[in-house]
Amino acid sequence: MTKVLAASDGVLSLIGLPQFLEAEICPAPRWLRPKNVSAVAGWGVRESGLRAERLAKRFAVPVIHLEDGFLRSVFPGREFRPYS
Repeated sequence: MTKVLAASDGVLSLIGLPQFLEAEICPAPRWLRPKNVSAVAGWGVRESGLRAERLAKRFAVPVIHLEDGFLRSVFPGREFRPYS
């Protein structure tokens, strides 16, 4: 299975992200590249997005920047799956 590193706990806990990316979402290590990593995901241009860019550059893989859409989910809160 494809692995994507999450540059923050928020990205790691995002409901539905593994299905959307068709990948296993793993915590990003501080120094060692895990095997079979395809990309690094971070949140927008916030700190986790910037961290994702640094990790992706270090591991020579693409970076994925995630953002909420206009209508994030049917109900408010992190416990609900985002739809946009």
